[in-house]
Amino acid sequence: MAAFGLRPEELKHLEKKVDKRTKEKFLWCSYQKRAGGGMTEPRKLYALYPMNKKGIKQDWDLVSHFDQKDFQLPPLQSKNGVGEACNKYLARQKGWHSILKAVEKRKERAGSYSFRHTYSVRGHQLDLDGGSMATAMGHSYETHCREYPWATKSGTDSAFARAKAA
Repeated sequence: MAAFGLRPEELKHLEKKVDKRTKEKFLWCSYQKRAGGGMTEPRKLYALYPMNKKGIKQDWDLVSHFDQKDFQLPPLQSKNGVGEACNKYLARQKGWHSILKAVEKRKERAGSYSFRHTYSVRGHQLDLDGGSMATAMGHSYETHCREYPWATKSGTDSAFARAKAA
């Protein structure tokens, strides 16, 4: 969910594909979510791996590992859906507890969708435009702007400093 900005439900709709032109392997999400007046489109997934505390990208090479026998997703069954199953899985992880403590100190909340939200932030910090991020995340540009506001004062300062230097 962190690397590809996935909704928990989308974990059940993944497959590895190969680009016929470039021969590049990639993950594909076939999930279609009802949204507004229609359905979202299935899509190619783009990894934006998170950084660790030392600023080193955590490239887990998930595309290569995806269909290997040792690659397993957590249990995704729960009477209240995949989101609850993901939250239960996270609750059993020691690392998740330290994340929750840090988030609570900032008077914020975290859950399985937090990975999706931070994917959006990473993309914008890497100067990916809102339209590209919306497509990668499987929703419209309008939804992206409304639900994933990425602008911050420090980010705006940095963006205009880059523009000035160009």
